[in-house]
Order: sequence, then C-alpha cells, then structure tokens
Amino acid sequence: MRLDGVLKLIPMSAASWWRGVQLGMYPKPIKISTGITVWRNVDVLELIRKFSEKSIF
Repeated sequence: MRLDGVLKLIPMSAASWWRGVQLGMYPKPIKISTGITVWRNVDVLELIRKFSEKSIF
C-alpha cells in the first residue's frame, strides 16, 4: 500500500505519518524501487486494530 492509501485509512498528515515511522510507532516501509515506497497491507490493518483497541483516534 502506498502512502496515499495509508493516509486514506489513517487520518493524519504525511509528515505526522513519517515522524511516527521514524519514531518506531508505525510500520517500517518497504522500498520497492527508487521513488516507490510501500507498506504491507497487513501491517497497516494491524496498526488500525491497535489504534481502535486503545481509542487513539
């Protein structure tokens, strides 16, 4: 899943998402090629599940 797809599911800015990735709060991306970075769908969905359990949103 590319960043725009992640941000459609998790309401935050791209800068906030990247900050969370750098701090280890969000899943690490996978670099497919130059300029193409993705996240595993299962990792993003697991993060959403954890958020909903903790009522972080």
